[in-house]
Parts: sequence; structure tokens; C-alpha cells
Amino acid sequence: MELTVVGHIYRDLRVTKKGVKETIGGAPAYALSGPTLEANGTSIVSCIGADFPESTLSRLTQSGVDTSGLYQMGPKSTTLITTIDEEGKKTRSLQSLAPKITKEFISPHHLESTIIYFSPVYREIDKSCFTAAASTEAILALDLKGILYEEENNEIQIASCKDLDFYLGYINVLLLDEIELSLITEKVTEQDSVDEVLRRGPFIVILLKGEVGSSIYTHHGKEDIPYVIPSRFRDDAGFVQMYMMGFLLEFLRTGGNISSSGHFGAVCASASMESFGPGSLISRYQVERRLRTLY
Repeated sequence: MELTVVGHIYRDLRVTKKGVKETIGGAPAYALSGPTLEANGTSIVSCIGADFPESTLSRLTQSGVDTSGLYQMGPKSTTLITTIDEEGKKTRSLQSLAPKITKEFISPHHLESTIIYFSPVYREIDKSCFTAAASTEAILALDLKGILYEEENNEIQIASCKDLDFYLGYINVLLLDEIELSLITEKVTEQDSVDEVLRRGPFIVILLKGEVGSSIYTHHGKEDIPYVIPSRFRDDAGFVQMYMMGFLLEFLRTGGNISSSGHFGAVCASASMESFGPGSLISRYQVERRLRTLY
């Protein structure tokens, strides 16, 4: 197995003036593009509830991704309500949360993966999963946002995490944005802040900067990756997850080439914004063709 993605698949109820539309989200849902990105085996570890749509569940189990780590437990799936006002501003609240993912969800064949990517929605991945993964030789990656989320006044907001050093101590690749970086360090400059994070554990820090692009830091320097403008905008829900999965897969393909991996990840993220959610699979051919037109 090359890629295992851990986190909740969630129901996303989007409320606009036109009504309510339900979609699904979460990194394991976007991992459906693993096979088309030519990952040598893709698996997911997740938990959903009895209320999860049967048609969506069937699509997941028939996708070619290993879903042996997808457990249906309890009455409720993790469900977020995303309210979008007339100006496009989004607010999110947590309606329900599926059971936590513990090390018992993770089978030996998951631990044999080359990459284990943790992408929590709302602190649902138990610490035991990180300690189990740390006993392997896998590249361990984390999208920080779901560790920092908390609910306040019925809205999901970013906050500090008292257990942050635990997670950073196990992770090789960390992905975060500028707001999250400002929350977890007290340094003034971006370089000093990232240097502090690198000292705490990760050997690669990917800093997303919106339409400015991204910067990828290691102990050996920094690589700036430009933002890839999507040809049309449909949905940005999978931007972070597709960037990370694209980066990680290309990092393996190229033997650790940071620049190539960053550009590949940025195009995966852009392609995700052009698509209609996780069911719109992104292929390696599609990404490489776009890269040739850009560079």
C-alpha cells in the first residue's frame, strides 16, 4: 500500500438563499483520486454513522480504493453545516460527530503504507493512531487545521491546541496556513515561525498562502510555489487535501524533489477547485498535461 488517508468523511450541508444542498467532504473522500493519480494502492481509515447516504457509501466501496478501514458505527456521521451568505462569506457549525478513530481501526496492512496522511475534521483522530503509525517507516503527514478547530457560539473556529507538541513530534510533513502558523508560534517573522515549527518535529512544512501560492520549508531552505489559477471555480472544499496528496505522491515519485512535488500538488489543488467534489476524479495525465502548459 502506498497511501493511507485517516480522518472522518463528513456530510456537508450547505445552506444558501437557494436552499440546502448536501455534499460529502474529508480527505478520505478525496482519496478516491489516489488510483487515478497512480498511487500504488490507496486505503482509507474513517468512521461514518448509520445516517450516511447509502448511494454514497456504495460509490466509496466500489471506487477501487481499499475501504476495509471504513467503519459504520453509531447513529450519526460527522455532519457540518456550512452557511454561505449573499456576499459569499462562509460560517460552519458542527451538527454531529461520529465516533473517534482509534488505533483499533488501523490494520497491519495500513501500517505497511509508504505514506500515512492524517487529516482530521474536528479532533476525531485519537492519539493512539499517531503512536501506532510512528512504529512504522512510513512518511507521516498531518493537515493541522482539524487539530486546532473548536466550537464556540455554534461556530467552528481556529484556536490553539495544548497538545500540539505531541502531534508535531510524530509528524514528518506538516501542512498549515498563515493564520494557523500565527497561532502556534509567537515569532514575528514567517521564517522564524517556521524554523520554530521545524525544530519541534516535522522535516517539511508546507505553508499555504491563498492566491499568493505556497512556501515549502525544510531544514535546508525554502521553495516558493506559485498559485495555479483554476480555469473555472466550482468548489474549494478539497483544495488542501488534494494539494497534500499530490505533494506526497510526487515526493515519492521524484525521490524527494521539493520543487516538483510542490508544483504537482498545486496543480492537483487547482484541478480540485475546478471539479464537482471528491467524485470528480483527478488523473496523473490531467495534472502532467497542465504542468506542461505552465512550465
